[in-house]
Formats: sequence, structure tokens, C-alpha cells
Amino acid sequence: MSFDHREPGTDPAAWTGFLDGLDAPAIDLAGTGSVVVVAPHPDDETLGAGGLIAAAAEAGVPVHVLLLTRGERSHPDSPTTTPEALAAARDDEFVAALSALRPDVTSASVGIPDGATREHRDRVVDALDTVLAGAARPVLLVAPWRGDGHRDHRIAGEVA
Repeated sequence: MSFDHREPGTDPAAWTGFLDGLDAPAIDLAGTGSVVVVAPHPDDETLGAGGLIAAAAEAGVPVHVLLLTRGERSHPDSPTTTPEALAAARDDEFVAALSALRPDVTSASVGIPDGATREHRDRVVDALDTVLAGAARPVLLVAPWRGDGHRDHRIAGEVA
């Protein structure tokens, strides 16, 4: 499986049917010392774990988001922006999204080139080790599914 941003993706109706068929219990945060979310790109934290981030922070559980890339390759054929401008815009969006979820959520950005987490796996490991070393125990570690199909998501999931 591979990911290509130019492909139309999965029809939302397919996800709705899939999700309606799940019996997923609410996550019980009782006894959780902290939550660490690994986000390969800006927006992965919000789309993938936004509800959890807000709920944990509201419950007084410290939340830290580790952003691996700046997402500068999300629109490689854009006639209106450059990768550098896109990275800056996505940095701002990341900060704004976390602030909207809960202003006291902390974050760190590793700055790995978008699409290159496989080549910089050691930096992912080191950054996650550093975050986890300072996190209150027990830690709920949240990361993308390693079978997602996007290489950055796969590496984030494998390392986590």
C-alpha cells in the first residue's frame, strides 16, 4: 500500500459505515499520568487524536504533542505556494489547532523533512525517548497505525 496526495482517498461514506460498525468504548483516563501524541505532520494530531487531547487536558492530564515534520510536501505541485511558505503556514496552523483544543497542551517539533522519517528514524527514536523520559507515568502513548500506508505514519507507529 502506498499514499499519494493526488489520489482521491477513501470516500467518507465508506468510513462512516466502518465507524458505525465499531463498538469502541470511551478511553478511561483515570490513573493516566500523561498523554503523549506522536504526529507525523501538522493536522495529524487534531484529525487523529483531537478529541482525546481535549478530553485529557480537560481532565487535568498533561498532554504533549511531538510533531515529526512540518508537512511542507503536502502540495508539491501547487502553483500558489512553495514548500517553505507551506511549512511556515502549517507551523502556525499546528500552534493554533493545539491552542483551540486546549491552551496548556505542550509540543515539540523535530523538523524532519516531510516524507523522510524512514531516513531519519534515529531522530524519531531520540525525540520520543526524550519526551517519554520527562512524561508523568503511566504514559498513554498515541501514534498513527503503522499499517496506514503513508510512510511517515508507518514509521511513527513503528517507533511508538
